[in-house]
Amino acid sequence: MSLLVNNFEERLKQLALPAVEIKVAIAFLTAGGLSWLPEELPQDVDFIVGIDLGITTPDALKLLQSKGAGVHVFQEKGKLFHPKAIYIRSGDDETLIVGSNNLTGSGISSNHEMSIEITRDDNNESIFVTTQVLD
Repeated sequence: MSLLVNNFEERLKQLALPAVEIKVAIAFLTAGGLSWLPEELPQDVDFIVGIDLGITTPDALKLLQSKGAGVHVFQEKGKLFHPKAIYIRSGDDETLIVGSNNLTGSGISSNHEMSIEITRDDNNESIFVTTQVLD
């Protein structure tokens, strides 16, 4: 387990490049927050995105769709969709990142944010039940 404070975008790029699966549940998304994704996405990429407060942009959703990602908009009347969870699998390596970062340009690069990166092993198997929610 490690703490991500000032290197969020760079760490996401490192994890995403060899990825075979990426699952994201995120409150706010803009095109600037997708700079970490490789040019060619793996086959299994899904985003659950909130559209509350008008922060998520249509161009970000269209960009993901044009790259072949699954895009699911979550909206429930009277409730704010506010998770920030990213699951990335590369072969046998599985990583879950949970924290305060939204996937916006400033959320991944210049805001003061904090996230925890957890790599799956036998001691934290139960934490990865979270990934079932992203399916």
